[in-house]
Amino acid sequence: MEDGEELQLQIHGESYINSAHGVIQCISCHTSIGNRKHPRKSTNITIDNQRDYALELNESCRKCHQTKYTEFKGSIHAALIAQDNADAPTCSDCHDVHAVESMSDYQAETGQPCSRCHETIFNAYAASVHGQARMNGNTIRDSHIQSPICSDCHKSH
Repeated sequence: MEDGEELQLQIHGESYINSAHGVIQCISCHTSIGNRKHPRKSTNITIDNQRDYALELNESCRKCHQTKYTEFKGSIHAALIAQDNADAPTCSDCHDVHAVESMSDYQAETGQPCSRCHETIFNAYAASVHGQARMNGNTIRDSHIQSPICSDCHKSH
């Protein structure tokens, strides 16, 4: 990259093929990089830094995920991006685009992906009645109750 950072171009093929995105071609998302035209001086394709590249790819998500993208644009995360907050998450910060999991794969025990940035808040949730119910099979007062997870109350997109 222009700023000296290295961008990992290798992905784990099996994880990608088994993901929700496994049926689409690379250039469906990586539109600025055609077939076999990876960034390097000889192709005149440059990427300034990983953050700019992530923001560019954030726009690619809109092509297939318009509803979620619209929700995201009204979120605190998008507001932070608009304020040029370098720590504000893009789509790929929360969703591994090369190994996309469904929301049913949300990990209540670890709070992933939310707890990567919101560990203190997740720890408070984990200690709460909702967190304890989620960790212990969703049982509250001998009844089966589907206890909420982070995104039930806090919409990230």
